[in-house]
Amino acid sequence: MRKPRRVKTPTRRKATTAKTTRSKARTSNKTSASTSSKQRTGFDRGAVGFKKGAAKREQQQREYEKRKNTPWDFRLAPGDEAEVIILDTEEPFFITEHTLKINGRWGKEVCIADRGDRCPLCESLGKEGSYTMYLTVLDRRPYKIKKGPNAGKTIKASRKLLPVKGRNMAKFERQYKKNKGNWRGLKVLCHRTTDKEAAIGEDLEFGGKVKDALLAKYGENGQPVKYEEIFEIPSAKELVKRHNLDAGSAVGSEEFDDDDDDDDGAYDLDNVGWDEDEDDED
Repeated sequence: MRKPRRVKTPTRRKATTAKTTRSKARTSNKTSASTSSKQRTGFDRGAVGFKKGAAKREQQQREYEKRKNTPWDFRLAPGDEAEVIILDTEEPFFITEHTLKINGRWGKEVCIADRGDRCPLCESLGKEGSYTMYLTVLDRRPYKIKKGPNAGKTIKASRKLLPVKGRNMAKFERQYKKNKGNWRGLKVLCHRTTDKEAAIGEDLEFGGKVKDALLAKYGENGQPVKYEEIFEIPSAKELVKRHNLDAGSAVGSEEFDDDDDDDDGAYDLDNVGWDEDEDDED
């Protein structure tokens, strides 16, 4: 006689597991809804607000210190000429950068394509950044401050950043090799004929060297800048947010004209006497 087939009933363990799964799902949904609700409010309360406010103040202070310690780029108007003195002591610094408008003013952003990352600015501008060598130089053109607390004061010499691009790079390379890597104090007379030339000019005359003892009198202003601290390497996410690229807005890339006459980025070197007879090394 055939025995009746035994019917298996669900075990308590399996039933408990299913119940636990449903409970976790409900908890997860509540958490997601709560988080989503907080993200949509647009405001903070209590400790969260104080913490975020402190972080923003620290970021603003860092940006202010960076701007304050960053010299202006050396530039010439068409038809002008000026002499600069190289202050660098180490190997030249190179970087790829974009020129564009930032908060209504012309500025620069580091191109991150050289790191192998996707660069949103390359995509938005439709072209790659410019490979640039930067030198720190002493600009001996005097000028009068027109704005700010030091308005009316005459600056006789100031520390600047010299951006070297394109055909000019080979000219500086020859001088670097000629001076065996030691071109601190080297004088360069820059001429710019038209607005089609590089901003630093393309008619460059390399002269003798200024004695290092004289440059040392300028203290920190007679020293090269710390390039790694000045040129921030942003992430793709930061570039998208900073220039509102996620909204589909394009950014301009025409050559900018930095004609600000306030005292931001200017270094007063008037307190150092300059004797033309002491310029050249023996």
